[in-house]
Amino acid sequence: MVFASERSLIVKYHMTKKYALGFVVADSYYFVGQREKLDWIPDAEEIWDMEQFRADPRPKILMVPCFNPGGEFPCNGDYSWVDLILAVTDEFLSDSPHDPIMNRAQKALNNQNIIFISAGQSSEMIGSDRIYHPLLCWVSHVFDSSDYIPPALPDHKPYLFDAMLGQSKEHRLFIFYKLIEDDLMNKSLVSLWRHNRHEYYNLDKSEIDESLYRQFSNNQVCGDLVKKHGLVNFYRSPGMDLLELPDINVPKDDPINYTSCQPTERFCKSRPDVVLNMAMDIPTKIYDASWYSIVAETRWESANLFITEKLGKPLWSKRVFINFGAKGCLAYLKSQGFRTFDGIIDESYDAETDDCKRFEMAWGQVKLLSTLDPLDVYRRAEPALENNYRLIPALKNEHLKIREFISRFLPDINT
Repeated sequence: MVFASERSLIVKYHMTKKYALGFVVADSYYFVGQREKLDWIPDAEEIWDMEQFRADPRPKILMVPCFNPGGEFPCNGDYSWVDLILAVTDEFLSDSPHDPIMNRAQKALNNQNIIFISAGQSSEMIGSDRIYHPLLCWVSHVFDSSDYIPPALPDHKPYLFDAMLGQSKEHRLFIFYKLIEDDLMNKSLVSLWRHNRHEYYNLDKSEIDESLYRQFSNNQVCGDLVKKHGLVNFYRSPGMDLLELPDINVPKDDPINYTSCQPTERFCKSRPDVVLNMAMDIPTKIYDASWYSIVAETRWESANLFITEKLGKPLWSKRVFINFGAKGCLAYLKSQGFRTFDGIIDESYDAETDDCKRFEMAWGQVKLLSTLDPLDVYRRAEPALENNYRLIPALKNEHLKIREFISRFLPDINT
């Protein structure tokens, strides 16, 4: 996201469009739509100066952030003078039956006319006509690698799997310990680091370890494995150092307050005002050194469907993958025209509601792939891989759906 105060942009002031569009925040996905000439509100003129925006006589639409990890709406103020508020996030949007996000937003902004666009949904939010979830907005993250062409397959690769697990979570610890137990750790490129949580900022390392052990050892997905092996908060495969891109910062040790998007000196090609982070680039050297991807999505609970760049990268890179995420991720991808690998592996795990059973079933397919000839697997998977690679650029049409959603709530200029 880019806040208006961080962006320097001169917009000529012409009264040629029906609406004025102001910004507290502008989502990266919004700019991808602009670049593809699929503006979300084609009849709106951007105004970045808030005083100028407020004085504009046209109906006003304001874009604000809505990601609420702490339970509070992150933008506050009296916006009762705005005709429509568009709250956006490229993160997962959760709700509470006791204090729904719509109520929190209306109180925080002093405005009743609010709509939401978020990248993922929890089950309790399904059915709201004022919330739209473009589940494929991860396209905006991998667009920076849109010129990447997957290389021809070699005869040999030194590793079977990549498992870029990221911050420690229950399903990621499940994968980590399964790699150990099935003797696949030395055949894989693996990274895992301590969960960066706000409540840990004032604690020392031993206090954090104790808290995390209590949390993870009592979890149904990974608890038995944590009790058996002890809690591991940080791991890097020895082979990683020579394979990571030099301009992407990744953790080399186990800091307490590590954040997953460390800045680099390289900027996005699609967004020259945004610094590149790990979510936005394809780990080409890691992919070149390994055959398959073990994907550990951000949300893993059965009821919380959230598809991110973690699945987008192997789709774009012609990778065979196994997904550890919410129930229905693969089904949703198929509904959008993607193809996966049923017929080569058993993907019935995607339909399993029980989280523990779903991950055990998915792990069985990791073990199966470890016994197969990778060249034969990729020969059989080639039609699906090619279909996915060619389909991703066409997903820009998702912006047309966002445009249609917003259009239903635009102020009536005749009143």
